[in-house]
Amino acid sequence: MQTGILHIGEKMVDGVILVAVMIPVFIAICQMIISVTISEGGTKGISKDVYYGRKTGKQYTADKSREHHIV
Repeated sequence: MQTGILHIGEKMVDGVILVAVMIPVFIAICQMIISVTISEGGTKGISKDVYYGRKTGKQYTADKSREHHIV
């Protein structure tokens, strides 16, 4: 019974499995960071450009798409 001795092939297999798991995890983390920093998601209809109403002169920041709500 050889419990303390690992063969070279077993170490290679462990390394290959580790790399095969770590590469997709690294890619997923990078994609998440990029999508969070670049995307405009989560604004909930708030536009970056402020516009003024014609009659009232009031400032508005919501998009027109916020007019119809699903209830």
